[in-house]
Amino acid sequence: MSGGALDYVCFRLDDPIKEIEKRIRDNGKTLQRLWDEKSESEKESARECGYDWEIPWTIENHPNYVEQQAEDDAWEKCPGVKEEKAYGCVSRSLPTKKVREEWNRIRRESILSQIESHNNGVWNYAYSPETIETMKKMLDTIKRAKIYLQRIEWLLSGDDGESDLIERTKEDLKEAGLTE
Repeated sequence: MSGGALDYVCFRLDDPIKEIEKRIRDNGKTLQRLWDEKSESEKESARECGYDWEIPWTIENHPNYVEQQAEDDAWEKCPGVKEEKAYGCVSRSLPTKKVREEWNRIRRESILSQIESHNNGVWNYAYSPETIETMKKMLDTIKRAKIYLQRIEWLLSGDDGESDLIERTKEDLKEAGLTE
């Protein structure tokens, strides 16, 4: 069966359906939980593609900007940092061992805090249960619309007859768990 009378518009609903299903499934989950639920091949693919935002960070494995933010925090928060201004530039130094140790402690805490926030923060959105139920009902309507569009397209294209429209629509709805 080929269809085509409606330019295969029903198949354009596949991506939105998948995205809505994913949002419902992942609602309120942390990155760490989502990572733990991935298959090994999905994890490997994410690593190979360098998806930093999708991969839980560790102290050994985090993006460069985490390190830069931690250093900025340490310079800002560490007491005893020496600043000198010359020719419009500011240079900073850590004049004593005690100040260096404090700077390193603040830097490390900042890195660990960013890692914790990234791994255990809510990924995407956390919709209310009422919103999720509404989205599920709407998703069912979109799935129905896809089936209806496909069946009408095949009728209009001459691939199905009138009796096929009724019977096959019922079969498709039943198969999709969307009984009439």
